[in-house]
Amino acid sequence: MLLLGCIKEVSDYELVISLPNGLLGFVPITQISDAYSKLLSQQVAQGELPEGLNSLLDMYSPGTLVRCIVTSVEKSDNGRRSIKLSIDPKRVNKGLNASALATGMLLSGSVSSVEDHGYLIDIGVSGTHAFLPHEKAKNYIKALKRGPDLKIGQNLTCVVVEVKNEGRVVQLSIDRSEVAASLATEKQNWALSNLLPGLVVKARVQKLTPFGMKLTFLSYFTGIVDFMHMDPEKSMNYSPDQVVKACILSVHPGSKAVRLTLRPAFLHPGGSPSQLSSDRLGAVVEESTVKAFYKQFGALFELDDGTLAFARLKHLSKNRKSFKPEAFKAGCKHKCRIIDYSLMDEMCVVSLKHQIIEARFLQYQDIHTGDVVQGKVLSLKPIGMQVKVADGIKGLVPSIHLADVILKQPEKKYNIEDEVKCRVLECNPAGKKLILTLKKSLIQSKLPVLTSYEDAKPGLITHGFVVCAREFGCIVKFYNDVKGLVPKNELSSEPISCPDKVFYEGQVITVPMLCC
Repeated sequence: MLLLGCIKEVSDYELVISLPNGLLGFVPITQISDAYSKLLSQQVAQGELPEGLNSLLDMYSPGTLVRCIVTSVEKSDNGRRSIKLSIDPKRVNKGLNASALATGMLLSGSVSSVEDHGYLIDIGVSGTHAFLPHEKAKNYIKALKRGPDLKIGQNLTCVVVEVKNEGRVVQLSIDRSEVAASLATEKQNWALSNLLPGLVVKARVQKLTPFGMKLTFLSYFTGIVDFMHMDPEKSMNYSPDQVVKACILSVHPGSKAVRLTLRPAFLHPGGSPSQLSSDRLGAVVEESTVKAFYKQFGALFELDDGTLAFARLKHLSKNRKSFKPEAFKAGCKHKCRIIDYSLMDEMCVVSLKHQIIEARFLQYQDIHTGDVVQGKVLSLKPIGMQVKVADGIKGLVPSIHLADVILKQPEKKYNIEDEVKCRVLECNPAGKKLILTLKKSLIQSKLPVLTSYEDAKPGLITHGFVVCAREFGCIVKFYNDVKGLVPKNELSSEPISCPDKVFYEGQVITVPMLCC
């Protein structure tokens, strides 16, 4: 299945993609392009960074639209499905061949090499060489502000400006105005086998339904626009035979189902959907108004600032037995909390569940170093214990932090599903990294928490834990990976000849700061 998606998060090893209807997908680092995978293989073989290899963080930004293909749908241990995707042009454009290429086509491609006069672009079509001249890339590069050149593995939305030798040679443009003005037409001879998400078309309203509308486009194609993808400004003003501009969201070759959107942000290729301000996520809305209820899907709400939000059925009540459909008639008021934002639907996702409205943490950004948190044991491994702090938030308790003393058999003290009280040693929201401790001496400590070198003032007394004891003294660790040295002569009022015989890794000690 082919989908238009929007990059939500970028990490070292994957892209998190917002998909239509509130879904999420994941693009592993190995599913970017052939040229990028070759550079990764070189790095593994040589043990050093090859020239031209850039990180995903250097090439991709949240808010960028990308075409994806579903490679697999995996079910995790907790029953949740994980959608694996690829943005490799060879997979996304596999329905295209050289003879089908035509001027004006909007394709996705990936930079495969940097040349003197431009770039070779992999568009995934066997036997076709695609070239992007510098002249057709300069205003895109300037707007991107990521250096003077495009990078190998960078995914681009390109317009075909010239086709030569029966499609064996094509020239491309990523000029922002040319891409934005692109429109798929009958002359380009699109077929269901090669129809791509992201194409903007002129369509005609065939039929209005309670859940959206049915359209016809490019002469003989039909597609569906669901209620979440109507233009919010015009949702009540559509009529049969009306001509509208639409963007293809997904294509399912097996069922031949095509879904489209009428939302303005998607009607100019190369644009970005609107984003939610960071302070709005997690906000509790005292009065949200029901706009519509869909018994198979959930309810559409208008929030206090006039924006639309959607709550899935499972988030409308504590459980199925307590659900009352009559409470969701148009105009009814409810208290809710914004728990997510769907970039591809340009809509907040909300929950009416009391336990979520009252929850202390919804995302990693809500957690701060030094916080004392409650969690549930998920697993015990040699590296340590995995703890669930909240839905979607997991942390690791390293093995030396399972207790004040080192536990040789932690499974005798802890069981799966046990409730545990932890303290946050380190939290990195961007990397979704959460390190916790179960040491009571740290959890119960009333001393100041040292989280940065700037806070390490002479005279400060705090708790830390030993990470290394050697002949020169002890290296002590605090919060946020801050480390300090206790010299051998400062370890005790009595001389200590062998610190490693007195101190052990993980031992909690009280230390006054001498200098920093």
